[in-house]
Amino acid sequence: MEDKKEATTIMTTQETFFYVPVPKNEMLKICVAGLAVGAIAPLMSALISNNIIDTFFCKGVSDICTYRDIVANHISVTLLGLAVFAVFMQINVYRALLLVLSSIITTWSFAKYAEPILANSSLEYYLLSILLYTLVFTTFYWLLRIKNFGMSFAIVALTTTCACVALAV
Repeated sequence: MEDKKEATTIMTTQETFFYVPVPKNEMLKICVAGLAVGAIAPLMSALISNNIIDTFFCKGVSDICTYRDIVANHISVTLLGLAVFAVFMQINVYRALLLVLSSIITTWSFAKYAEPILANSSLEYYLLSILLYTLVFTTFYWLLRIKNFGMSFAIVALTTTCACVALAV
């Protein structure tokens, strides 16, 4: 009986040695937040592009009209990032600012590279957006749980840089 207690204590100590322990439902909240951002971002982007940029900036010949979908995506992702950060702070997510910044930076040029998909099928574009944002938020949340801040920051910065370089190629 004593051996089982020691083994359980050792396993528990080893499991939380490198990672910050978090409530069990917090990962689910992060997944739902990523899903929500992935679902809302394309819709909000289309609304901004069609109702604001077209109406106010595309009356004459303007460069913003050429890139209106990308600009609208950047605006919508920035606003959603601020909203998600506020929600994460409210529910006490560990390292919420780094989580939101790394996720938004990684997915910043999603609209630019997914335009051919949007031209062929809106449903595929929305499903890919939901999948990508959910995956990115969950991955960075998992990486930011590392106790050592320097190591956690370096891994997240390296992952963000690699993802941005991969999308730029």
